[in-house]
Amino acid sequence: MGNTSKKSIARNAARPARRTRRGGVENAMTGPVTDTGEPAPGAPPSAPAPEEVAQLAFQFFADAGFVHGHALDHWLRAESEIRGES
Repeated sequence: MGNTSKKSIARNAARPARRTRRGGVENAMTGPVTDTGEPAPGAPPSAPAPEEVAQLAFQFFADAGFVHGHALDHWLRAESEIRGES
């Protein structure tokens, strides 16, 4: 086991989002945002909620007859449909 104490782990978990060089805040789930919380200009679109994607991907898995080996295909198709790209 390393030298990391429980206290330092708890302290790191409570840290706020870090500031970017241009003064915005970077959110791990959505990418760069402005101080008002809006996506930064030119930022990639935010990702759909993982729970929502997982539920739809499982539905695709079930519709395909529970055939294994296509999890990534189902996940990407679910993300695409939730974003409205297809």
